[in-house]
Amino acid sequence: MSEYIGNIAVPEISVSGVFPIEPDIGWGMGWEPEIAVHTFGSGDARSEQRFLLGTGGKKFTIRKAALRDADRIALRDFWESQ
Repeated sequence: MSEYIGNIAVPEISVSGVFPIEPDIGWGMGWEPEIAVHTFGSGDARSEQRFLLGTGGKKFTIRKAALRDADRIALRDFWESQ
């Protein structure tokens, strides 16, 4: 059953798939929130107000020392399917 925001249906979250390659040891995840900065013209322009526009996208970093051609193709196909 869908949730609604006003009269707009919010789609259900579905699993996107399994990542096709096994990374080497070490990975990271981060996100950079989108922030708007409004600088006031008085007081040597040192006053500013910040607004959070959204959480932004998640960024994943994986490490893989060598990538076989089959792994590269699997990674490309996974990326294009998403």
